Amino acid sequence: MSTYTKFLNNKLAARVLCCILAAVLCLSCAVCLSSCSGGNDEFPVTVGNITINEEPKNVVALSDNAADIICAIGYATKLVGRSDECTQPDIAEFIESVGAEQAPDVQKIKELKADIVFAEPTLSAEKKTELKNAGLTVITTELAPTMEELEILYKTIGKVLGGNKTGLQKAEKAFNNLTSNINGVTSLIPDSDILNTACYLYLVEGQILSTLLPNTFEESILANCGVVNVTKNNITTTVDAATLKVFNPTFIFCDTQQVLDYLKNDNDLKSLSALTNKKAFLLPKSELERQGYTLADTYAYMIKSIYPETDSTPDYAIADPNAIDMSSVAAEYGIDITDDMVLSYEQTSDDIKILQKRLINLGYLDLDVPTDYYGEMTVAALLNFIEASGLEGDGKTADSTILTAVFATDAKKKQ
Repeated sequence: MSTYTKFLNNKLAARVLCCILAAVLCLSCAVCLSSCSGGNDEFPVTVGNITINEEPKNVVALSDNAADIICAIGYATKLVGRSDECTQPDIAEFIESVGAEQAPDVQKIKELKADIVFAEPTLSAEKKTELKNAGLTVITTELAPTMEELEILYKTIGKVLGGNKTGLQKAEKAFNNLTSNINGVTSLIPDSDILNTACYLYLVEGQILSTLLPNTFEESILANCGVVNVTKNNITTTVDAATLKVFNPTFIFCDTQQVLDYLKNDNDLKSLSALTNKKAFLLPKSELERQGYTLADTYAYMIKSIYPETDSTPDYAIADPNAIDMSSVAAEYGIDITDDMVLSYEQTSDDIKILQKRLINLGYLDLDVPTDYYGEMTVAALLNFIEASGLEGDGKTADSTILTAVFATDAKKKQ
């Protein structure tokens, strides 16, 4: 098992999800954050030339970055479909795939009764037209190139999914938590007179050694980890062996094991300091291109790899007292569990709908779509969970103790 895989496995029990960036939020036009003339009403919300008249209930994310941000904001409960590229552990495990990002199954998306589809700019015009002809609203998002534009992306997605006030407030809180995590992690970088150098490498078509372009968001992550990027002056993504040999980076982050093997088997590169000193680490490129809470984890992993003497896990780094509980997925689902909270039989509420969504994902509740009514099926499902988890209760009430167990990262799944 790789260092990176071990790291992720340890973190899954202590992070909110997921399982977490826009220079441009492409919506066929420029981003517009203002709503229609709805005064203080939540909806309609207008973004570019698209107007959303009511709160979306079912969302499909073809874009893995959009999915990451949706979960960070707390709207994971709205996700009913994902692309194969959405490989974040919690998303991939619980959300149904609708095919590849570039070749989604439109009929399957229709069957999921999706209101909104978040796509990448690279989705073909043909597929966009097919989705629109099926009556689906398609919103295209790009990776945000700066934190300032990432904040705009968060707010826009928040408003689209939750409204001009509620969605915006949730997005602002999520973004503040994200920046707090990142600032907390980077503050752990020790002062040193030693110049550490690094680079990030991946392969194109399995044989062209490539690196990050300068002045991109992905490259800025490396720069913010207290190292000098030896390939920062590259004009193109292609990097040659001579450059790497001259600068001889102290640390190398590799997209895949294939990249690491490529370096070790190359006569010109196998003597690089990072390889001989075992300072080459695996970090999938997708982790650099997800701007939800995956981003905070990526910073933590890179800083821990470079400075092993630090404890840079996000739960340690959080300084914000309002930050999410990293041992729970409650924030991901959009539920705030308070000490006096109780959900009861025959009640109706949004929190009950979220509880049902979690029970569906854990395998206890056999419903295609959650409702907001606490009926007999919910009682039976919750009772099964209570018994499987060694708790006490009759299933007709869910107090804070039971809800905390249901939304725990390591909640007991139905066997």
